[in-house]
Formats: sequence, C-alpha cells, structure tokens
Amino acid sequence: MVAHLVKWKHVSLALIEGYGALGVHVFFVLSGYLITNLLLQEQERTSTIRLSQFYVRRAFRIFPAAFVFLAVVVGLYWREMHWTHVAAAVFYVSNMDVSRPWIFGHLWSLSIEEQFYLLWPFALRTWRRQKLAILLCVFFGTPVFQAVMYAFKARGAAVSSLPAVADQLAIGCLLAIFAKRLPKIPGYVAGRTAHASATRNLNEEGPSQRPSVGNTACIPVTRWKN
Repeated sequence: MVAHLVKWKHVSLALIEGYGALGVHVFFVLSGYLITNLLLQEQERTSTIRLSQFYVRRAFRIFPAAFVFLAVVVGLYWREMHWTHVAAAVFYVSNMDVSRPWIFGHLWSLSIEEQFYLLWPFALRTWRRQKLAILLCVFFGTPVFQAVMYAFKARGAAVSSLPAVADQLAIGCLLAIFAKRLPKIPGYVAGRTAHASATRNLNEEGPSQRPSVGNTACIPVTRWKN
C-alpha cells in the first residue's frame, strides 16, 4: 500500500517508497515459506499432496475478495479500461499486462502469487526428491534471467514476470524445508536485525533500486522464540 501511495503521488517520501518496495519482496519470501510449510506438513501426514483441496482452499481465500474488488472497480472505471485488462485481472496474468490501468497496478504481485500457487504444489508433489535441485536452479537462474533481460534492454512484461522474482519465492521455500535446522533467535533480535539490514540497503542503493533480497528478506522468516 505504501509503495502504491508513493507511486501515484499521494505521498512524496522517497524513503517510504523504498520500504514499500522492500515489503513486496519480503511478502514473496513469506509466501514461499508459508505455502511450502503447509504442503510439507500435509505430505508428512498423508504421504501426498492433494492438489484439488489445495487449489480449492486458495480459491476460497482469494477469489471472493478479488472478484468483489474487480466488480466495484470495473463499475467505477469502465471508461478507462479495455476488456483485455479485465480478462488479465480475472485470470491472474496482470503482471504481463503492461498497459493495465492504474487501478489494477497492484494486481501484478497477486498474479505472481497465483502463478506460484499453480506451479509449486504440482512440482513439489511430482518431483519431491528433486525439490532442492529445483529451488536452487530457480534461485541461481533468476539473476541470470534478469541479466539477460538487462542486456537486451527488455521492458514491460519481462521485468514483472514470474521468472524475474522467482528467487524470492525460492528463498521462502528453502527456508521452509530447512526450518527445523535453523537456530532459534529472540524475536526482538530478528526485528532489529531486519530493520538495520533494510535501512543499510536502502541507504546504499537508494529507494529507486531493488533492495538486496538476500540480505533482508530472509531475516523475518527465520525461526525465533518469544
């Protein structure tokens, strides 16, 4: 929310914009962690992952609010949008719709989430023994993808596609897999460390640059004790 307020000139604090952008990256890491943790728990209990039940749970959690939002927005701003924008929002590919109207701007991250929900549970169930290899390939492949996009001066859909941010999701997935091996640290230490690391990255790179996910996004999902 903060990032969008700054982007659309409702707030003019550059530092807040940097924290807002960082929040999106941390959100992806947390999502990867939580979803993988749920899937692994189900796999331990039942020796399998029931994809149909997973997709139904995700649908009931996200679709009602999303479709109410779409109905209200389309009713209010229908003159500013084409039917393709609505279709992209409905099918969760807004991150690939570079000409989407401003009111759909935040749907790119939700589209990334839905695409992750569609692919990762299937991959985890089908290639359970290869899950680490898959995640490591994604983690190291994402910077390569970004470098190629930068070399070819790619813009638009390529820079907001799932492969462009998949490393953040992979970090969360890896943390869930190794959660039991991670040391427990006090919650206040985790919070202060995360704040200090985020502040350092924002000061060094500036709010317009992408914060270093490897330094900041992992911290909030490490195991802590109260």
